[in-house]
Amino acid sequence: MRAWLGSLVPVCLMLGVGSAWGQMPPPGKPAAVVNGEALTADNWAAALKRLPPFPPDVDEASKKSVHFELLGMLLDDMLLRQHLSKHAPAVSKTQVDQRVAELEASLKAKTQTLADFLKETHQTDEQLRGAIGLELQWQAYVNQRSAQVDLKTYWEQNRDLFDGVLVRVCHISVPLQPGAADKDVQQAVARLQAVRQEVARGLDFTEAMRRFGQDESAPRSAGDLGYFPPRKADTDPFIRTASNLKVNEMSDVVRTDFGVDLIKVTGRKPGTPSKYEEIKDAVKAVWADELRISLILDLRKSAKTEVNLP
Repeated sequence: MRAWLGSLVPVCLMLGVGSAWGQMPPPGKPAAVVNGEALTADNWAAALKRLPPFPPDVDEASKKSVHFELLGMLLDDMLLRQHLSKHAPAVSKTQVDQRVAELEASLKAKTQTLADFLKETHQTDEQLRGAIGLELQWQAYVNQRSAQVDLKTYWEQNRDLFDGVLVRVCHISVPLQPGAADKDVQQAVARLQAVRQEVARGLDFTEAMRRFGQDESAPRSAGDLGYFPPRKADTDPFIRTASNLKVNEMSDVVRTDFGVDLIKVTGRKPGTPSKYEEIKDAVKAVWADELRISLILDLRKSAKTEVNLP
């Protein structure tokens, strides 16, 4: 099942490994190194401790999946911090101190101290200040970049999203591994082009999914991905294509990071017309989320990453 709002290439593609993420690296080794910067074993252990306890019925594969996602988040933060150190305004100690003071005040209202908070979240004062500094620097970067774009035009290009429209999507998928050979891609495309012709001649799309689809969700949902908010200018070709289809319209074969797909929109729920001046802060926030995703995707492509987890 595709994660609509994530729309990120899985971190495993960047790492090229399949480690058991709950384990620790060999003695004296960092958990990972990204562009020469180490994710220390202590920081990895602290991050693991911040996870809530797993329910007793969770299997090992699910635990590994959660640990895997956690590692990806930590490595993405490292990539982002490295980029911001070169391309964003510096954050002063005074700015960080102010945020820490605000946090202390909110904790005091709950009869809690900063020391209590650090203990509960398994982090040091230095780590907390580092996270606050990263957040402040990202905000400065967003403000810098947003001044160079027309956010009202972005709102107009994504009116369905901001108006609360939802579209329902089905797909027929042939998954492909990263870096698949050209012949494999061509075979997958030819396969779906033939399926598309069958559907055009009258074969029901759901029946075509049952016959030809190779997506892991096929036995459960016959390729029905449910409703999602359309993003017509999204960087993900699947989301962008689906968002621009009319109800009951089928796409051509679409190449994505995960394989090739045929997409059909089967339903649409209308929203409520929005006014830019009333939601411009939300527009900026959505644009900033998209900027972060796009930036991290680009940074991953050139990242030099080493993972030392067994």
